Amino acid sequence: MILGQRSYEIYLTHMFAVLGLFALFVHLGKPLRAVPLLFIAAIAAAGILGWVVAILYAEPMNRFIRHRSRTDRTYLGAAVPEVD
Repeated sequence: MILGQRSYEIYLTHMFAVLGLFALFVHLGKPLRAVPLLFIAAIAAAGILGWVVAILYAEPMNRFIRHRSRTDRTYLGAAVPEVD
């Protein structure tokens, strides 16, 4: 998995992963030896969550919007008028 290709989705969802893992960290008594593992797990969880959001929501929505703008000429995906 390449994180750069899903960076926007990761950016939008990373705090869910971070806060969830931090809550687990606090529940376990804040073991300082686990901090490096917490950082690695947060990066991995954020990447996976961003990938899931991209596959299940962002990409299907992008395909729908592109298809709609190609088939319905009254709906323009951009504010620039069409040049014939």
